[in-house]
Amino acid sequence: MITSKALIDRYSFRLGGEYSEVVYGDKMHVQEIVRKPRNLFYDLLKIHDVYIYFHKLEKEEPFIFRGPQDSQEIEDLIEDLRVKT
Repeated sequence: MITSKALIDRYSFRLGGEYSEVVYGDKMHVQEIVRKPRNLFYDLLKIHDVYIYFHKLEKEEPFIFRGPQDSQEIEDLIEDLRVKT
């Protein structure tokens, strides 16, 4: 989920309950935004996962949006969030 101030990622586990990870815009140091299809079929349909890589050492793995309807819109929103902070 993207808000005007942060990226929020929620996970649900059967035994462990719910887990949320938040990256705030003022602390967001985006290194790279990459759009990748999962397979050839997704590429033909132009469905891409959006990977957001950060400069922060404590966040080594990327923040991933899996198969959004419009991956370019997600990328534009992240760029706008970066510019505002």
